[in-house]
Amino acid sequence: MIAVSCWIGGGLALALLYFLKSGVTDGAVFYGINQSIHHVDITVVVIPGAFGCMLTGLIYSLLSHWGFFKHPWITFKWIIVILAILFGNFLGSWETAMIKVSGQIGIASLTNPNILIQ
Repeated sequence: MIAVSCWIGGGLALALLYFLKSGVTDGAVFYGINQSIHHVDITVVVIPGAFGCMLTGLIYSLLSHWGFFKHPWITFKWIIVILAILFGNFLGSWETAMIKVSGQIGIASLTNPNILIQ
């Protein structure tokens, strides 16, 4: 329960931080919000929560009589955890690039057509 709470709560925190960017006009504040998003995602809440869910799934599957596919909820958990972790890996590289660009050109990164294409 702790791991899934961290994962879902961290995801909600990321969404709230993301929506804070809409009213920002200062490049340093924009860069700070991007760093906060990255910090909550990678080091504090979301990634540890995701791996905690994966670890509990392994414990349920390997050390109990339930196995990997005996109950539909365990199979569903595996599918969700694996897809979410893969999706998170895809977004992680985008997030890192966003931090780098917002640190270099600040708020102009929201309107620069060369950056928006990527």
